[in-house]
Amino acid sequence: MPSKLLTLFGSNHFDQAISQFSLAMGAAIHTSHPRCNLLLHMLASFRNLKMQNPYLIEVAYGWCSMVCESHSNLEYRKHIILLALEIGFRHIRPMEPWIPAKLTHMESHQKMVDIVFQSGESEVIADFLCSWTSRSTSHNPHPSLKTCAEYLVSLSHLQPFSLRLRQAIIKSIELLGYKGFEQVGVEVFAGLLDELHICIEDMFSHNQWGALFLDVIQSPKGIQCVPHR
Repeated sequence: MPSKLLTLFGSNHFDQAISQFSLAMGAAIHTSHPRCNLLLHMLASFRNLKMQNPYLIEVAYGWCSMVCESHSNLEYRKHIILLALEIGFRHIRPMEPWIPAKLTHMESHQKMVDIVFQSGESEVIADFLCSWTSRSTSHNPHPSLKTCAEYLVSLSHLQPFSLRLRQAIIKSIELLGYKGFEQVGVEVFAGLLDELHICIEDMFSHNQWGALFLDVIQSPKGIQCVPHR
């Protein structure tokens, strides 16, 4: 359905159709509407779009916001968030920090962290990290990214990491720096770096990585960890 709308009516009419769909989605989310299953089915059809539409990115993130602010059924919240992140961010390359869209980050979005990481789906986790690490002229990375640190060091069960998830984790580490991982301890953090096999080509900002490694070395036990890794 979405791809046919785009082909028949062009991007402007497609954006209008998305806006109308969002109104129906909002009503269903906030009222636990009985037709939520139908809306979920319609939402899933947007997965077939292979495009970087700024409005669709913003709207998809807006669907996540609606869910985070609602008190509707948990299973519906879970499915909508995972689908919305896929629709809005699956085409985003993690190592490219700029996206052509404006994202409004709110405290309520913290609810996504548990849902996304507990899903155990590599690409969904990468979608989520892309949404929180991206920036544009209108927004910066989500300030709550540091709350994901404990989850990031616990992703060993997903090894070998997909290329996209690996890049999304590396980008997150670059933004957080070592201070974002202090609570997990230098040995655990160094273990994550080992698992990622980071090389110079992975580093978007060499200055940030230089500061990160300096912080690791200067931390308690840091000097013992680094030579062995």
